[in-house]
Amino acid sequence: MFHLFVFVLSVRAGLNNGAFHGCSGLTGELKIPDGVTSIGGYAFNGCSKLTGELKIPDGVTSIGGYAFNGCSKLTGELKIPDSVTEIGWDAFHNCRGLKSVVIGSGVTLIRSNVFYHCDGLTSVTIPDSVTEIGDNAFDLCYELKSIYYKGTPSEWNNIQISTHNNGDYYLTRTTRYYYSAQAPTATQWQESENWWHYDGDGETIILWTKEA
Repeated sequence: MFHLFVFVLSVRAGLNNGAFHGCSGLTGELKIPDGVTSIGGYAFNGCSKLTGELKIPDGVTSIGGYAFNGCSKLTGELKIPDSVTEIGWDAFHNCRGLKSVVIGSGVTLIRSNVFYHCDGLTSVTIPDSVTEIGDNAFDLCYELKSIYYKGTPSEWNNIQISTHNNGDYYLTRTTRYYYSAQAPTATQWQESENWWHYDGDGETIILWTKEA
């Protein structure tokens, strides 16, 4: 199998806007190496034959609009590092092979259409740093079943969520779990029936069970 490797010359290098835009014939496994600090807009837009698990390296600070739009064969559990502070519009539009997404704590705004039509997506972890979710950010995510929010119900209610054209439907209908590092108190259980925390590995999600 042909493997596409994106080489960089220095740790400050980035993938330029439109670097592989429209390369629909490009095949093989996509690997973005450590050292990349930015992924430009349209970088892999329309590269529908690229395969493999999509991994964003630690150190990337921005992901441009339409960066992976239409990369429908990229798969797996996408982890957006804490170093990322900006995700552009439609960045993962039509990434239909994604199964789960963990958004890092550097993100404050989930822009419009970022995960539009990611219809293989079943779970999303959203940090409490997020203050706004744009139009249709999770629209047509038919299989979305769980949202793990790293905050409380009151903090979630303070997020500005666009309701334009009912584009928040798949986001707001999904079962939502709230984060508590310790066993939830009686007050917390009154606020919500759904709480979660991380296992000892800091990655595996464990649901809290209400004691009788």
